[in-house]
Amino acid sequence: MASGVFRTPAKCRSTHILLHQEIDPVGRDRRGLYGGHIMNGMNFTAVDVETANGNRGSVCAVGVTAVRNGRIVQTVEWRVKPATGLGAFSPRNVAIHGITAEMVRSADSWATSLQAITSLAEDFPLVAYNAPFDRSAILQASQFSGLEAPANEFHCALALSRRLLALDGYKLSTVAAELGLDPFDHHRAGADATACAQIVLSLAEREGARNVPELWFPPKKSPVRTSDYWSKDKRSRIDELPQPNPAASPDHPFHGHQVIFTGELQTCDRWDAMGLVAHHGGTNGQGVTKKTRYLVVGGSSAGAIVDLANGTTKERKAARYIELGQEIQVLTEQQFMELVGRKSPSTQRTRPPSTRVVGPVRAEPKPEPTLQDSNSSQGPLRRLARFITSAFQRGQDRGSKK
Repeated sequence: MASGVFRTPAKCRSTHILLHQEIDPVGRDRRGLYGGHIMNGMNFTAVDVETANGNRGSVCAVGVTAVRNGRIVQTVEWRVKPATGLGAFSPRNVAIHGITAEMVRSADSWATSLQAITSLAEDFPLVAYNAPFDRSAILQASQFSGLEAPANEFHCALALSRRLLALDGYKLSTVAAELGLDPFDHHRAGADATACAQIVLSLAEREGARNVPELWFPPKKSPVRTSDYWSKDKRSRIDELPQPNPAASPDHPFHGHQVIFTGELQTCDRWDAMGLVAHHGGTNGQGVTKKTRYLVVGGSSAGAIVDLANGTTKERKAARYIELGQEIQVLTEQQFMELVGRKSPSTQRTRPPSTRVVGPVRAEPKPEPTLQDSNSSQGPLRRLARFITSAFQRGQDRGSKK
């Protein structure tokens, strides 16, 4: 996160600014790129409000993050003094956001705050995480003060996440973590607005959307081709992915473990690869989680250098989990094909190839003697070593019979 000083919009200068900074997510540059995806038409303003009590008009803090041409250009956060009659702070709300009546005693009124929101949003759509709450809070606070609420389009990032992601829960922090975003100070209005904007940009990149209408109102798509590696696995719920084969051998390294794919596979369709994982008793998924044991990097050959820290969203997330001590085995596409019994034409080795992982993670493969350690936590790795050795031995035996 990089910060910088911006010229505050004229109508926003009288507010008591708590945060005013530029935020430039990893993988972005000033050409309107996000993870390599061009979004020059992606313009919106993420907004988040906190309230003093159960009355939604009791807004006590506002966070606004402006996105222009697919790039987060600034975030502004300030506190608000609720209108007379709405200023009682309930213990429940204070426990959530930490704002008290004393902290907003000298803050600006809602009228000044509404001018700031309007100035920062311009004519672009507003986006909030759980938009029905934020939209009604802005509307009720405006009505209570005798003001007209902004007429901008209003979109819900929570509803968007539910439509595009298959998760067990959809809290703001849960979705942000699933998409590989950095941790943030939840219920701080500016931080929440930024997280909302980053989620929208991540989903836009994932869906190939170039602007807000394409993301929220995508055109009807033609029948999915199984050759499209983003097709079935990205559009299916977790329970619709190929399921583990109950008759699979428990000796296979994938048996009982989650295998995740990232990048485009060169040797087969990703859906077919998931079928191979399931055939050997493995579990498929759509993202790296605490349950992930193997990460297969598409398009990589045996012995390739895998730079997790500077790779895809899944690779970066795997790097963080590995740093925290989680055991994730990184496999190249060639190693994966060998494990499932499909050798690629370039495989002419007499011993298992190694994958070199670089970056600020402790992911360097351990030498083979260590894999034979008696520590029970190394069981899956021992099975992996035995299986690879056995597979190559069978290949040599077949070659000697020809």
